[in-house]
Amino acid sequence: MSSRFASSSTALATLVITQLVSLMSILAWGAVASMLVRAGRPLDAAGASFALYPALPVALSLLSWFAYKLRRYTLAIVLSTAPAALAFLLMAYYYVVGVMNQRS
Repeated sequence: MSSRFASSSTALATLVITQLVSLMSILAWGAVASMLVRAGRPLDAAGASFALYPALPVALSLLSWFAYKLRRYTLAIVLSTAPAALAFLLMAYYYVVGVMNQRS
């Protein structure tokens, strides 16, 4: 049962590209997390959610490949794109916060 909205090659390309973006965001997360640890910042509620961030892209990546294997290409694209969209939102948020802190 294949999807009528996405082909196999489109889904494969989307999965690879979005998961590379997610990988880059996890690498950036690692850099930021190490700076926060070195700075001795305490882990509050926001910090706890920040610490759990890498679990989301990894879990959705596994689910998207499983959906791809089942030939549910549209579902695979949605599952793979969700962490990339979250990564872009987080990068934009931290950029804005960084710019606002530079002005203060």
